[in-house]
Amino acid sequence: MRADLDRLDDDGGPTLPPQPDDMHARRGGMTEMANLHAKGTVNKIRGTFEQWLGKLTGNRRTRARGVVRQAQGGIQQGVGDVHDAVKRHASDNRPH
Repeated sequence: MRADLDRLDDDGGPTLPPQPDDMHARRGGMTEMANLHAKGTVNKIRGTFEQWLGKLTGNRRTRARGVVRQAQGGIQQGVGDVHDAVKRHASDNRPH
């Protein structure tokens, strides 16, 4: 048994290590903000491809889905930018 699970809390259950809050959680080595930027980029590229495919095949639904996916990617990137700006502002205004 792992050492950190050998300790028991007040109820007799194992004590787990503290978990980071969602905003600063790392997932696969990426912060949530970087994850939003990456997802946004992927969605924009995927949307461009779907638009091209829809145009090539004459499928209006696929083309429209590509437009929506591109917009979704732009929004995700924008949200990531806002998170970055808020984090920078918060770290710049910390008391020294």
